[in-house]
Amino acid sequence: MHRWLNMPHVRQWWDKAGASLDEVERKYAPRVAGTIPVSCFIIEIDCRPIGYIQAYWLRDFPENSACALAEPSERSASLDVFVGEPELLNSGIGSAVVRMFLNDVVFGRMKAERCFVAPSQNNHAAVAAYHKVGFQNSTTIQSADGTEAEILMWCQNSAQID
Repeated sequence: MHRWLNMPHVRQWWDKAGASLDEVERKYAPRVAGTIPVSCFIIEIDCRPIGYIQAYWLRDFPENSACALAEPSERSASLDVFVGEPELLNSGIGSAVVRMFLNDVVFGRMKAERCFVAPSQNNHAAVAAYHKVGFQNSTTIQSADGTEAEILMWCQNSAQID
């Protein structure tokens, strides 16, 4: 995680400042331990770690920009993902992972009704990957830190994402 979070292609969209090993431990150890309500996973291909994906209920993070569109009674989730290995970028792995994760985790185990994501409007690869999986644009919003515009996107649970 530490290496990935400090790679330029991840830092550009995930954590612009990068992260020290201590910061990575402080942020992700509680998620792994289950003390913060985020389900986190390392993405593997042929037993090789290649990225990270996480899901959470929007109600647990009211500061999330997607909360503005989710109905309070709705079982709305969100996810975040990155492919850490640069040689695998733009290979279709991202959309395949998101599709599988939606089916197995977000709409499977979590039984969410909808899933929201908010990539930067300048992150064309992420926006294209989410569209490929079936996410629809909802609106453009200012990011939580006010630095850039994000495209708020959503996908409905329709039993199985093709």
